[in-house]
Amino acid sequence: MAKIYVTDIYTPEQIAFYAAKFHAGVDGQDTTDVAYFVQKGEGGPIKIGYTNCIKARMRSLKTAHGKECILLATRRGGMDREGAYHFQFAADFIGKEWFEPSPAILAEIERLSDES
Repeated sequence: MAKIYVTDIYTPEQIAFYAAKFHAGVDGQDTTDVAYFVQKGEGGPIKIGYTNCIKARMRSLKTAHGKECILLATRRGGMDREGAYHFQFAADFIGKEWFEPSPAILAEIERLSDES
């Protein structure tokens, strides 16, 4: 089977156009990598994840989960920052990227809120 490369299909101008559009984010939204804390309903578990487009991520979380998802805090950094938080709060791990809303996690969220 022959390999097909993007340069076989698109001109350099088209590639540049779509690359710029991709890097600009969805509908021109900010594409800064952030780690985030999202709570599933008031008092519910907290998801610690990362994204490069928090608005689009919040839309997908609200679609995926029946309860209201509340964005509690963000911090610059991507997968490495998320991984550090997962390690830091391992004792509160429930499953996948969800954690109990422990005093330690809530204190970090409050600290991040005070910084912004």
